[in-house]
Amino acid sequence: MYTELMPYNVIVIKALVERGCHVHVVLSDSNKKTPYLPPQLEGVTYYNRSSFWDPDHLFRLVKRLEPDLLWTAGWIDPLYNEVAGKVRKKLHIP
Repeated sequence: MYTELMPYNVIVIKALVERGCHVHVVLSDSNKKTPYLPPQLEGVTYYNRSSFWDPDHLFRLVKRLEPDLLWTAGWIDPLYNEVAGKVRKKLHIP
C-alpha cells in the first residue's frame, strides 16, 4: 500500500518477482506529487487506491490474495492504516 511509488521501489519489486513472488501494489492515483507511473511488469498487479471506497473493501482484497507479507509505505493514508491494523489483528500477517 503506497502513496507514491518511485523507481527505487520498483527495483525492490523486481527483485521480489525474480525470487518467485507475486506482487500486488495498491498505489495512490489522485493528488500525486510526482508524474511517475510505474512500469508494467510481469508478476506485478497494480490497483488504484481510488477504486477502494472503504477499509473493508481493501481488506477483502488482502484477505482474498492471502499474502505472506504486507508492506505499507503510506502511513499518511487513513485507509491504509486501518487495513494494516485489521491485517495484523485478523490475519496475523507481518
